[in-house]
Amino acid sequence: MNTHPVLRPYFFILFSLIASCAMAAVRVHCENCRQKATEILEKVAAKDDPGERIILAARELAGTPTGLSVLQDTVTSACINLHELSPLDFTSTALAFAKAAANSRNPRYEDFAEAYVNISRRKGLDGGFASRLLYGADWTVDNVYRGNVQELTDRLPDNVFKTRSFDHFTSHRQDYAPLRNDSAAWEDVRMVEMGYRSHKVPYLRKQTITKKDIREHISKGDIIILLGKESDRDIWDMGFIDILPSGEMRLIHSDPAGGEIKEEEVSLERFFKLAGQYFTGYRLLHPTL
Repeated sequence: MNTHPVLRPYFFILFSLIASCAMAAVRVHCENCRQKATEILEKVAAKDDPGERIILAARELAGTPTGLSVLQDTVTSACINLHELSPLDFTSTALAFAKAAANSRNPRYEDFAEAYVNISRRKGLDGGFASRLLYGADWTVDNVYRGNVQELTDRLPDNVFKTRSFDHFTSHRQDYAPLRNDSAAWEDVRMVEMGYRSHKVPYLRKQTITKKDIREHISKGDIIILLGKESDRDIWDMGFIDILPSGEMRLIHSDPAGGEIKEEEVSLERFFKLAGQYFTGYRLLHPTL
């Protein structure tokens, strides 16, 4: 920018104010959500290991109700709401705590809110309902591109693909208040979904979870997406893998059966046997925060 030297400090101040306003634009459901987020962030920041940070954040969210009613918010801009979490919001929220802690020695609530937008919104930009990453594949592609996670699935042996066309939200327009009466928002989501027509979703078959050459690539805090059987979307469940000192893997996830964030008391292999009828296979992602 070619400006007079006397004016340059004023432009710097102006840009700083604009950035501050953008930060303040991240809504919060209530003061209790802000307070809880601040308390969790303080605990997470005390951990040095990235995987430990993620697992602690996920564990702190245990007991939170899960559901999709958060998608009925007609304001549509990003909102910190710790009273209810969709599977993707749970994952984005836990990662946001870890990301904020990784980027600053003394992270603030505002750092967490910024990280949440970065992870949960397309290109990290809050632009209404259509900017919300609505599908597991969409969330993965966007966050891989921007360096927040790495896809492990297609690097592991015995991976396969399932072709899906994601059009759940536009074909169920009447079920979602932000789309029901907003043709522009519906069209924006439709354009996103068009990019996922006949999309090849990489996954691993359920029985491979017991294989040594799969397990040796899994780290504490890795993300697991359980691929649902519906043809128009891809998430049945989503969560994080904890690894106990014994080497046993446990799941912290948005439990579809219990309707809340839950830390399983059985091994991941045992969980697969108990719930395997509900999902086709799984994807593995490694956070790189």
